[in-house]
Order: sequence, then structure tokens, then C-alpha cells
Amino acid sequence: MSHPLVSPLQASLAVLATDFGLFLRAAFPVVHPGKELQDNWHIDAIVHVLEQCITGKTKRQIINMPPRHLKSYLCSVALPAFLLGRDPAIRIMVVSYSDDLAKPLAAEFRRLVDSPFYKQVFPLTVVSKSTEREYVTTQGGYRLVLSVEGGVTLSLWMIPSKPKMPIPIPCVTRSTSGMDTPCCHAWTTKCTP
Repeated sequence: MSHPLVSPLQASLAVLATDFGLFLRAAFPVVHPGKELQDNWHIDAIVHVLEQCITGKTKRQIINMPPRHLKSYLCSVALPAFLLGRDPAIRIMVVSYSDDLAKPLAAEFRRLVDSPFYKQVFPLTVVSKSTEREYVTTQGGYRLVLSVEGGVTLSLWMIPSKPKMPIPIPCVTRSTSGMDTPCCHAWTTKCTP
């Protein structure tokens, strides 16, 4: 019995499409050209808890760290891109306390998902609409950007980015069977000493 050969490029792309930690590291220069990722143990710790959300083992997660530790990049840019790449029909909301934060994060997200790198890793994730606040795939998935003052609709993933205070946001997703299930919240907050 013969097995088809897999090229090193195909093998690398397959690993990037399934390993969030490797994906976010490979995507960093796409989002931040000319900057070097200062890899540290805290990135692996954040990746671990986010992977618990991805697998469904954790339904709610709060990440408290000082500024400049890549919380926004990991949770609001790389994670939604990774999730949409794996499931182009998934619905994601990234909620921020202000448009001043939401807009640059949305621009970084679009820079990543519109890149040749991303299209190689996730060729089945194709955009049908891309605006400042919405990124919609041909399979009906999306990344929607909201500020706290905006209205919230049903979504599978809700990622509030740097809320000034805990914000009670009910999040329930209705499956095709009509069952209501809670979604995963990955809260990131600024924690200054």
C-alpha cells in the first residue's frame, strides 16, 4: 500500500492550521512587520488557557496582565483569525470599551486574514464582506467589532478586550437543533501594578 507524499510546505501548513501557539507566532510578523516577537513563558500560559476555550473545557476565561504583554494581539486578532480559519462558519464578536481600541485591532485582524500567509494556511476561509467593523466569510461566519456602548446580538465567541470594569454581557448561542448553549468568553483586562 502506497501513501501519497506530503511536501514539507504542506506539512508545515497543516501544523499551523491546528496549533494555535505556532500559528500566532508565525502570524506575528504579518500583523507587526519589522517587529520581533519577544517570546516568553506568559505567551504559552495564555495560549494554554485559550486552547482550553477552543476545546470547550473552559467556558469563561479572564486574563489579567500588565499592558504590553500581547493580550490584545493574542485574544482579539490571532484567536479570531485562527477560529475562523478552522471553522469559516463560526460567529465571533470582539467587544471593546471604545472604538479607539476596536478599530486598530480590526485593522490588524484584516491585515492578517487578507495576507498570502493566512490564505495558504486556511485556503477554505474566503471573505465575502470586509468593512471596518465586519469580516464575513462566504460560509456565513464572521468577526464583528463592537464597543461596549453598541448592541450585542447572538454569537458563538465573545471576546471583550480591555473592559474598564466587568461588563455583564449575556451570551447564548442557539444551535440548529434549537438548544441554547453558553458561549466562551475570553476576557482580557489591563492589570497595572
